[in-house]
Amino acid sequence: QNYPATIEKVNDDGTFTVKWDDPDGGPETNDVEAGAMKKIIVFKDYVVGDDVLAVSSEDGNTYPGIVSKINEDGTFQVKWDDPDGGPETDNANAENMKKVTVFKDYKVDDVVEAVFPDDGQMYPGTVIKDNGDGTFQVKWDDSDGGPEDSPVKVKDMKYPPIPIDKLEVGQKFIGTVRSVREFGAFVDMGAETDGLVHVSRMANERVDDPNDYVEIGQEVDVWVSDIRDDGKL
Repeated sequence: QNYPATIEKVNDDGTFTVKWDDPDGGPETNDVEAGAMKKIIVFKDYVVGDDVLAVSSEDGNTYPGIVSKINEDGTFQVKWDDPDGGPETDNANAENMKKVTVFKDYKVDDVVEAVFPDDGQMYPGTVIKDNGDGTFQVKWDDSDGGPEDSPVKVKDMKYPPIPIDKLEVGQKFIGTVRSVREFGAFVDMGAETDGLVHVSRMANERVDDPNDYVEIGQEVDVWVSDIRDDGKL
């Protein structure tokens, strides 16, 4: 199996001594041949205000938050979106963080789906005002006895999915990689279903491993090349 590690030493025989991130009771280091290793590029240029997903030191799970401080030891202080009774902030290594791009340029009269504050569920509505504090006032299509409009954070809003019959071959979108498989990557481009970017269309050269080109959460430019009768893209 493959596990994350850091190179500690370059050996004379061409192997590398790697220190495992989590030895889990086994040896802390091992000598590994170059052919059994793959370099991982870790993004480290976070700035205060970046939206991220980060691993909590409390339970090891990943939660959304905002970078609130850059620490002198190279870690980042993350302020959780919803601490849920726990600490409001936590320190995280870059290796345990992933930058999230949040769309923030909603306009008045935009039709959206947004989280209703009373029950936390998504409902359709229309943007009626930019509140200027990072929230937008959304007028609900059917308030069902609740408030007619509510302030909603940008993280709790999205455009309704594009119907498949509204898509055309050749259209360009900015999408987000949702999963990576051996034959390609599935990308959320805002449609009713994710689209497949096949390995044959990822690069001009032969792609043996899609993970060398894309990662989950990465934003990519995509074009609609085919719309199948079964609705697959």
